[in-house]
Amino acid sequence: MVPDGVDENTVLERNSSPEYADACASHDFCDANMAMNEVFENLGQETPENEKVNPEPFKLWGRVWDLAKARKFYPPPSPVGDSLYE
Repeated sequence: MVPDGVDENTVLERNSSPEYADACASHDFCDANMAMNEVFENLGQETPENEKVNPEPFKLWGRVWDLAKARKFYPPPSPVGDSLYE
């Protein structure tokens, strides 16, 4: 799922290119970090603030992005789904 007014196919097409291997094209259209921050807050997760003090939120943030990109922004089919904490 991408923000309203953003062509999802464009994001997915860009993400499949080598240029976006270590990035996400959603950042071309919105401040995706603010969207992720809101999700973390809504789920009661600690948001990344200082990686040197606590690296765990940064690790989880990265795994969430990797999972979102791999699933083309669709949630898992089951609430049990993939574990983000592995």
